[in-house]
Amino acid sequence: MNMKFIRKARRRLQLRDQIVDLLSKALLIGISVLACLWMVSGAHAASTSITGIKGEAQSDGTYAIDFSLSQKISADSVAVEFDRNFIQISLKGVSAYPARTENINQGTLEKVFTYQYQPDLTRARVLLKASANTVKAKSTWEVTSKGIRVIVRAREEPG
Repeated sequence: MNMKFIRKARRRLQLRDQIVDLLSKALLIGISVLACLWMVSGAHAASTSITGIKGEAQSDGTYAIDFSLSQKISADSVAVEFDRNFIQISLKGVSAYPARTENINQGTLEKVFTYQYQPDLTRARVLLKASANTVKAKSTWEVTSKGIRVIVRAREEPG
């Protein structure tokens, strides 16, 4: 009688282990599917994309960098930060596929590149040959009908 009880207990444990194993695999598959759906939906969420980068020296010693966009965006979707040796422009709801790079090599400016940071966030960085603090007070940005324009004092000033 004792052996029969032990065998029944073992079968119950095996059945319970199989159920737990099956449920944990189902949970793992479910989480994986949701993660994949989130990534795919985020990649297609940005209907606005960067279509080009153009830089142009201005007669007043500044340099204008234009990021052309497929659609106009609001100024609320743009954040500009000055950090270490770069200016970073974050564009919410904008796609950067394919990533782009433009060499500037004009005064304190070295190059600019764009990349997809998150599914719904693109970043553009303007690399500088000096600290970002040296150009921060002399830089402006605006949302135009064609995209974003960043204007930076490109010439290095004595002193």
